[in-house]
Amino acid sequence: MLHVGIDGPFDTEDRELQMMFSDLVGQFIKTGNPWNGLQEALPGGWPPFDIQGNHYLDFGPKPVVRRHLDKEKRDLWLENVPAWAASAAPISEP
Repeated sequence: MLHVGIDGPFDTEDRELQMMFSDLVGQFIKTGNPWNGLQEALPGGWPPFDIQGNHYLDFGPKPVVRRHLDKEKRDLWLENVPAWAASAAPISEP
């Protein structure tokens, strides 16, 4: 079990989350695949990341695979800002 030396008013759910995260890290170190530590929590699987699927793990007491983390922020920088810059009038030098 991973113990970082933090004591506090942790409940059973906190301890279970700690154990799940420790298993995930341990499996990643051991096999290169963190999914092995989450098979009970994620029976549907945790797909590898790829640019089209853009899957990520929303890690919590009940982990969930989601898609497109911070999509609005990425779109702003990857699509909107370049479009605005391209359409801006050139700045004339004095």
